[in-house]
Amino acid sequence: MPRRWMGATTLLAALLAAASADAVEITDEHFAADGGTYTMRLTLRLEARRQAVWAALTDYGGLAQLAPGIERSRLLQRDGHQAEVKTVTKGCILFFCRRITRVEHLEEEPYERITATIDPARSDLAAGTTRWRLEPLEGGTQVTVVTEMEPDFQLPPLLGARLIRRGLKRDMVELLEAIEGG
Repeated sequence: MPRRWMGATTLLAALLAAASADAVEITDEHFAADGGTYTMRLTLRLEARRQAVWAALTDYGGLAQLAPGIERSRLLQRDGHQAEVKTVTKGCILFFCRRITRVEHLEEEPYERITATIDPARSDLAAGTTRWRLEPLEGGTQVTVVTEMEPDFQLPPLLGARLIRRGLKRDMVELLEAIEGG
């Protein structure tokens, strides 16, 4: 499990490029593990306009410049509000280190929703979907991110779910701070 785990998606790397670190607030959090499938839901409130958040999230080719955990990101193709993106992330949690390649198919509903679905034949995840919902707030945006993933590699027994939960949450917060500081 990478130290800078991005969930099942590359887009989280761009979350809040225009917000300030002090303004990011996690207002809801849920995590569940069912066999080898992990689900994380976070709701965040940001002091950034929805259009600015959207622009950062959909700059797929620029994700590696925004997120310290992404080694490479590349827009493979785009057709209107659909895209295909490839990312490579690397990191460690405790003693478990891994480089993960993901290819995702994305469907956009401009300024409101993005759904990213893993292509398991070209990824190191057996399955995964990430859904974003952006809602305008007075003075900012509420972003809800739901990630469901099934790794295609072994996790440490007994600790796997705990490490994923801690890693996903930590990396989301660290990512936002790194983006906002840049």
